[in-house]
Amino acid sequence: MIPTLLLFPPFYTSVLSIELESLQCNRGISYTVPWRVGQFTFMSSPTPSSSEKASVRSAEKSRISTCPFADRIATAVVGTYRSLTGTSAESPMAPNVLAGFVIFDEESDKMEVLSLAVGTKYLPPNIVREDEEGRNELVHDCHAEVLARLSLLRWLQDCEEWPESKTLHLYTSSAPCGNACIKRWISGKKEKFDAEERLWLVAEHKKVELHSVPEGQVEATFKAAQGDPPMREYFPKGIVRASAIEDTRGRILSCSDKIALWNVLGIEGGGGRRSRPIFIESITVGRKFSRGCCERALCCRMEFKGGPKEVKHPSLMCSAVKFQEGGMDAEKGADFTDGECRWWRRCDDGTWEGEVLDGSTGRCADGAVSKLARCQRREGGHGEKRSRIEEVYPTQLSARHSPFERLFAQQSSADCLGWLW
Repeated sequence: MIPTLLLFPPFYTSVLSIELESLQCNRGISYTVPWRVGQFTFMSSPTPSSSEKASVRSAEKSRISTCPFADRIATAVVGTYRSLTGTSAESPMAPNVLAGFVIFDEESDKMEVLSLAVGTKYLPPNIVREDEEGRNELVHDCHAEVLARLSLLRWLQDCEEWPESKTLHLYTSSAPCGNACIKRWISGKKEKFDAEERLWLVAEHKKVELHSVPEGQVEATFKAAQGDPPMREYFPKGIVRASAIEDTRGRILSCSDKIALWNVLGIEGGGGRRSRPIFIESITVGRKFSRGCCERALCCRMEFKGGPKEVKHPSLMCSAVKFQEGGMDAEKGADFTDGECRWWRRCDDGTWEGEVLDGSTGRCADGAVSKLARCQRREGGHGEKRSRIEEVYPTQLSARHSPFERLFAQQSSADCLGWLW
């Protein structure tokens, strides 16, 4: 902002006013204080004390992008979100997670956002069990990655066959909850920006060394519920090991585990009416990205003796593009108590369909049944044919050392299907 300088003769009240950007104090109040030099008074913003500086930290740390393509993906999804909500990088907003799916045409070098969502909520096991035994009217998992996939499935309903020249890419503003956030067995390395990489980085994933299986290195994890036993200190808050749960009915898999299943079954969860499943080509992450953790969590731990015949290893990238530019209280940290979740999907005419959900109830904010609820899904339109599900689940994913070994031993393939959602 260009300073404004106002000078007055000395026989008037002499003031030199410098227009500056006002600072926002912790209580959200903009203010200025005067200071004098000779016969002039300057109006300027106060310098925060060291204690004030320490009490506020950035919502997202600065980070290094993997390559320009990662930033293109992130910019497309974040830009679409801001366009749909009428917000900007500086707009105040509660801490949240944004995820979206992008289709890319390599021939034309064009990308298009197909679906996106924000959300951090999910339902407790007792509510999920009641709904599964009843009308299936609730959206059980309102985490951003899950809502983005469910809204993508609505777009795929009208897509007869996936075009071979186009690829699917996932963006999430933060590392998926669950195994991707466990850094105990990984030595972190900073990303190196590759300016020459025009498209997504294709790098061979290292084989996961299963030397810490008893500690939960590859084990499936659920989103935590009230009354769950405490986990080891290296487990992130909000998740619980599958082996610590006696009754897995109504439990919701972590996003890391769901994405790992998508990398085996395809994004639709089983192939369905298409000649071949649709897989995610790349996953771009914002906050908390760790290449080693994501490789282990999202794909590599699915390769084991007697495991799936095909595991998709997507390109894993970090983006420096920030979803949230504001600050937060350093002592309190991020506050994810807001239950509002939202999703959008692109329609054929270029318009957007979407809903505002209450993540604490699994319904729309007005109490209506969401279009993403299982009772609303077109039969067979989302690849829910049982043939591939029954082929993959019991024979391959229940094998010894599988992350899901214990779970598939307890439940039928029909029950396991619910974990994808």
